[in-house]
Amino acid sequence: MTAHRAAATTASGASYVGKFRAPPSAFPTYNAMCGIAGIIDARLSRDDLERVLRGFEVSLQHRGPDDRGFFVSSQGDAGLVNTRLAILDLPPAGNQPMTSVRDRFTITSEGEIYNYAALRAELLADSGQLRSHSDTEVVLELFARDGAEALRKLEGMFAMAIRDGQERSLFLARDQLGIKPLYYHEKGGRFLFGSELRTLLNSGLVPRELSALALAGYLASGSVPEPLTLVPDVRVLPAGHYLEIKDGRSSLTKFWEIQFAKGHCDQAEAVRRTRGALDDSIRRHHVSDVPVGIFLSGGIDSTAVLASPRRARSGICGRSRSLSMIRSLTKARWRNGPRNISVRTIPIGGWRRRRRVNFWKSSWRDPISRAWTGSIPSAARSWRTIRA
Repeated sequence: MTAHRAAATTASGASYVGKFRAPPSAFPTYNAMCGIAGIIDARLSRDDLERVLRGFEVSLQHRGPDDRGFFVSSQGDAGLVNTRLAILDLPPAGNQPMTSVRDRFTITSEGEIYNYAALRAELLADSGQLRSHSDTEVVLELFARDGAEALRKLEGMFAMAIRDGQERSLFLARDQLGIKPLYYHEKGGRFLFGSELRTLLNSGLVPRELSALALAGYLASGSVPEPLTLVPDVRVLPAGHYLEIKDGRSSLTKFWEIQFAKGHCDQAEAVRRTRGALDDSIRRHHVSDVPVGIFLSGGIDSTAVLASPRRARSGICGRSRSLSMIRSLTKARWRNGPRNISVRTIPIGGWRRRRRVNFWKSSWRDPISRAWTGSIPSAARSWRTIRA
């Protein structure tokens, strides 16, 4: 891997001290997603802070095959890390950490904002200053304009951290349903966060201890109840919340909770509303600059997810891969009216068996928490990727 160093001080006093680029082959290609991490600690020297950030990068490199980079504030008391899987705005303009147009805010984020195009148009009409087509920049500039209220406009899945160079504060947020994980540790004026608990543990700054309360919750329900983790000094940022850190103090705020409308409707109306909501959600999820994949477990939910794009598009035909070790080649076809979806199942055998092991290893969200692993066995039995 080749390391490219850069130093560019912004008007707010923030500075990039390191940026790494590597070809996709330099990273594992399974379990690919973005990863974020960061630290606030005024007691560390700049060299020590940079060492911690490099450790974060190594720990998260499996989550982002397309790019990785880090940011250090000019005061040397805070840093951000990002490993990127490029979904929208594939050119380097979408790489992170990313600084706002006015150089005050810097963001590292994971996820995807499905209504970013409409929000981007709103920002362009308001200021006319955007440098990329990335949904990350839309979130960043929306936050620069509206502050925490910007979260209420976002439709998607996300975990983010935004550094305010002027106020020397940090803002963390997690999506409404908690799809994207975000762990944090706060103790003695030191604050760390990351997409994975193991990232914080690998830093050497978080004690490796066991929480008896979290363990009891795991044994009782099969998962660790949020915001607990199996490490007593680490918490999960709750879904639909944001956390602000300033002057050594933190405050947690809920920005969203589910609302149930009153009233009743008959079965036909319920079906119409449910189908409309599902189609609208699937349509938003298809916003991508790369091929779209669908996991099929054989249940009614994944089948509905596969059938929904057919109603919005002329047809979907693609390759699929199955982790079942069947030797024969099979074909499946779903028909509904004049349009259809064709899927070819390609058994994985021989040298590809290693990929099966990697999938099992990488599918468990976190060996420490493992809060959402109930569907992994059924998904692993039949992993089919449908490409539009």
